[in-house]
Amino acid sequence: MRPHASKYNAQMIGVAGHLHDVSENVNVYINDKVICDSKAIYGTSVADWDSANSNSTSAPPTNRYTLSKRHEDPMDGMPHIVRMSFCRNIGALKQGETIRVDANL
Repeated sequence: MRPHASKYNAQMIGVAGHLHDVSENVNVYINDKVICDSKAIYGTSVADWDSANSNSTSAPPTNRYTLSKRHEDPMDGMPHIVRMSFCRNIGALKQGETIRVDANL
């Protein structure tokens, strides 16, 4: 993503990435300095998802409850992203500073 100049002064409270399987992380930059490295956390079962998200407000995988009635484990034993790490209390973003995001496979 190309850099975007902030129109406002703001406090960055939290950032987390969104990726699909086989990806590694999302970096968020302010003025070309990494302020957040949100990492993909992989698991191979619904139990891994439950464990990774036990203290999270994230929604379960879209098909978890409907598929679990038909299959013991809808995640098929293959590694899938079960959670993204979250960056908290990042600090100030000042008017005119640039912010950009990139993802790594």
